[in-house]
Formats: sequence, structure tokens, C-alpha cells
Amino acid sequence: KGNDAASRASNAEAIAKLTTLQGILAKGKYAPAHEWIEDFLETGQGLVVFGQRRGLLDDLHDAFKGSRMLTGDIKTLDRQRNIEAFQAGKCKLLLCQMQAAGVGITLTAASNCLFLELPWNPATVDQAEARLHRIGQANSVTAWFLVFRGTLDEVIMRALKVKQKTIGTVLGERDDGFASLLREIEKTT
Repeated sequence: KGNDAASRASNAEAIAKLTTLQGILAKGKYAPAHEWIEDFLETGQGLVVFGQRRGLLDDLHDAFKGSRMLTGDIKTLDRQRNIEAFQAGKCKLLLCQMQAAGVGITLTAASNCLFLELPWNPATVDQAEARLHRIGQANSVTAWFLVFRGTLDEVIMRALKVKQKTIGTVLGERDDGFASLLREIEKTT
């Protein structure tokens, strides 16, 4: 029992350190994310931004007046109003927590999404991107990823690649866009 407890404690400590590193990395992404979003919005197209940490999304929401948010603490009615405003073109920027907006909604008003942070599960990315790939989407969807070289981002990208490949092998699926993207990123790192 002592070895099991020590092992669990060690694992918990490692997870806490990874979470801290991800938080520090997210804080460092504000300036480049702001610049990228600002440049993108000049095209006049809608953009869905996915992140995990509320602080980064809040900071971007404060910076981009008129943007809307979908996070876990937004009331159902306000959530629906934000989706409807985005779908109707009343706002061009929708900032979403992946866990709160990654399933069960339609965001076809945009054909571009930006991932600020990477989850450890490739299905989370696939599901979030699929919010734009819905019935009624007239355009090809492009997913952009803000990945910092030499950081935990690269470790997560490699883990996602391995997991995606394993899932594809088990399910006998053909290669998809996300798996191809992971291979391309790996070539450049």
C-alpha cells in the first residue's frame, strides 16, 4: 500500500507541474494571439477561438469589444444568445472554452477556428473543430494552432500524434486532416 500511495502522490505531483506549465504557457500566448486575431478579423470573416484557460479567454474578450464568449459558467439563455449573435453575424469573434463549447452546438457562421491551447486528447480537438463542420457549412474549414516551439506545446503535439495514430489504427480509419497537420508540425520542429 505504501508503494501505491507513493506512486499516486508522484503522479499527482507531475500532473500539478504540467498544469502549472500549461498555465504559464497560456499567459505567454496573449500577445501573439491578440495580434493574430486582430490581423485575421481584418478579413471580415468570422472566427471561433478555442482555449482551455478562462483567464486567457477573458483577457481576449476584454481586448476585442463586441466579441462573445462560451464558457462553462455562462447561463443557458446567455449561451444561446451568444451563439445566435455569432451565427447571425452580429459579432465576428466567438471565444470558447473547449469543454463548454466543444460539443452539441453549431458554429457554421465561421469557417476558421484558432486553438490557443492544446488538450491531451485528440478527440477534444476533433469535436471542437466539428462545431464548424456542420450541416449548413458552405466552406472548407481551416483550423489554426498557436504552438510555441521548444515548449510543452511540442510535447503535447507529439502525444496527440501518437494517440491519433493509435486511434486510427484501432478503428481502421483513413488519415484525416488533424493527423496530417500533426505530421507537418512534427517535420518543422
